[in-house]
Amino acid sequence: MEDLSSLSRSLHEILKAPQGGESLASTVEGYLTTAETSTKTAVCDILLELLAEGDEPSQTDKKQVILSDTSLTYLPLLLPLSTSIISSKELVCLIAEYSKAREVVLGLTEGIQSIVDRAEGYQVSDDEGDFEDEEIAVDWPGLIEEYESIIRCLNVAIPRLPNSRSTPTLLSLSESVSISLPILSHQATTISARILLKELCGLVNTIWVWVQNTSDKGGEQRAILFTMLFESITLLGYKVDAKLTERWFLNTFPKFKNMPTSQESLEGWEAGQEFLDLAWSTGQTLDFTPSDIVHKIIDPSHLTVHSSLASLNLISSQLATQDIMTLLPSLVSPMLLDDSMPILCAALSGSSVDAGVAYTWAIVNYYSDSKEGTVEYDNASMLLELLVPLTAQHPSSLMRLALFKLIGGIISLQTSAVNKIELFKQLLEPANPFDNIRIQSLSLLRETISSKEVLSSVLVEILFPILFVSPSQQDLEDNPFTYSPSDLPNSPYIPWWTECLTLLWFILDFDKEDVTGARKRSEGDDGMRAWIGGIEKKLKELQVFLRDGNSEDNNEFGGADFMVMRFEDALNRVRRVTFTHA
Repeated sequence: MEDLSSLSRSLHEILKAPQGGESLASTVEGYLTTAETSTKTAVCDILLELLAEGDEPSQTDKKQVILSDTSLTYLPLLLPLSTSIISSKELVCLIAEYSKAREVVLGLTEGIQSIVDRAEGYQVSDDEGDFEDEEIAVDWPGLIEEYESIIRCLNVAIPRLPNSRSTPTLLSLSESVSISLPILSHQATTISARILLKELCGLVNTIWVWVQNTSDKGGEQRAILFTMLFESITLLGYKVDAKLTERWFLNTFPKFKNMPTSQESLEGWEAGQEFLDLAWSTGQTLDFTPSDIVHKIIDPSHLTVHSSLASLNLISSQLATQDIMTLLPSLVSPMLLDDSMPILCAALSGSSVDAGVAYTWAIVNYYSDSKEGTVEYDNASMLLELLVPLTAQHPSSLMRLALFKLIGGIISLQTSAVNKIELFKQLLEPANPFDNIRIQSLSLLRETISSKEVLSSVLVEILFPILFVSPSQQDLEDNPFTYSPSDLPNSPYIPWWTECLTLLWFILDFDKEDVTGARKRSEGDDGMRAWIGGIEKKLKELQVFLRDGNSEDNNEFGGADFMVMRFEDALNRVRRVTFTHA
């Protein structure tokens, strides 16, 4: 690379010559297309220094001369460098401010397409005899940062556009965002998602102000901007980590705030909420009303679900601080949860889980308090199908608690005891692969029985055949009664049997008039007697195994002595309230 001082002199001399701006652009272009990073950095630094020389009027004149007609030359070269060369990013910002606005917008739009091309991760091989595309590594953080710069520069350039027709420009920009954002959003971190959402909301606001003075205002601009906003919220909103469900849950049920992990689970939500509030205010700028929100949630577009998912995210973003009836006055109908099922299925099985759970919980809680709504059995069953895996696998303990309590709330909305029991069957049957949920659901069932909501013979008829299965009727592929004493402590069966015994004892003790028929069945049914006899045998095997072992065995099995002690206690309680003997 030539000496920096001589390079600087060369650029100064070129600028002083007639039509110096064009000659300078051509020269700079040559330097920026070299392979040497040091050369590119030096040229960017010198060009920036050149633009900063002199007093303010002189600087402005120089920027207009050098940058006015050169955006389409400079932008394709400077944008890819803007994430690694600071002066390159500053030059891009100056181009957005001083170059002709139409050319800047065109150059930035082409820059978005360049990002898409690079994000696809392929380049054509230099070997003329090889026509295969060669996969290359993608610098996702760099591409996302470059994308942020482009959106930021669009916010600078668009207000300078002439006040002619705005629709063609909007359609082009909307298409660019629709193509690029789905690719980049998947790779965005929490921080980059927040920045992108902020910049895109700012872009929507900037364009909305500009179009008010264009010749075709009042046309389809609002719809185009809504599309851009909805895509941004749907693809980025769930990544800003605003912890919507957990905050709503603790505000609604403050008794859980004292849990050791509650406050730890909420750390960092303020920053995420700030960007969702910005999206909410941007929607209000476009006159997005509560009625619009509900309509889009219950009537998803067959073309795209972005508007419905964005509406769900928007309303959920406000639920932690506002009651749903305040947000949606007179719009929470007794059928709102049923009507919302199509979009809730998309949210709970996709990325908008937090928004979907917060929205569902808010409606379920309102229905429970007001007694003015319900959910059809088929929809309740579908919600459980979606919520159970989330409850079992979510990394946040507070979120798992909120989800499990929501499952109980959904069951409680059923007006028929049979429907409630069928939903419990869905949770308890072996087809549910999440053993921890099956075990926890037994305690939830006890709570429901204590309220006398399901105290009927149907309880025994439907649930006992899946809870108390004799050894001879067990699944041949996984029969716990064939497990060795060394295998049982690491299986779910000891806590499962313990909770089943606790449930049986509770029913027998609580239902003193034997409305359910549980006492009659436990004392006279051969299958029940065989089940109790089978678990008594396994208990004795476990006790002998642990007694004859050593302390290392107990440590290996994670406190097996304590588990077996609880198991024995549950069995003894059942013995005390029945005449059943193995």
